[in-house]
Amino acid sequence: MDSSRFTNRPNEVWEWLETHLPKETTAFLRTAYSLAQKYHEGKTRFCSPDIDPPPYVVHPLRVARILAEEWNQKDANLLATAILHDAFDDTLITERSETETELRGVMGSEVFEAVHLLTKPYLPSTQMTDVRFERDARYFK
Repeated sequence: MDSSRFTNRPNEVWEWLETHLPKETTAFLRTAYSLAQKYHEGKTRFCSPDIDPPPYVVHPLRVARILAEEWNQKDANLLATAILHDAFDDTLITERSETETELRGVMGSEVFEAVHLLTKPYLPSTQMTDVRFERDARYFK
């Protein structure tokens, strides 16, 4: 099995995508990756306390790789949606409108609508845990 599949280095996951997808697809996906880097800048994945947390952007890149490698998906909009699927998560509501406008303008309506569909409804951080649990249960259902 290819060990680069489990790397915590986003550029290594990106390199795999870039070398295994059609060139006409990778130019569009490079733009999605650039936006994902911007939206997830400084964020890390939750992990065991005994290891350094990987940059968050590695997660959406891995999702795109799974779609491309295991499900043989090559559609640029689908893969861009995978790369951007968490673009609105953890975005302050005051910044979300700006992010939505940018994403729609740069990536187009199809990707924007798909990302929006995959986004959990916004809840202020002051919401109680049980409210978040109910929201997440409805979202995942």
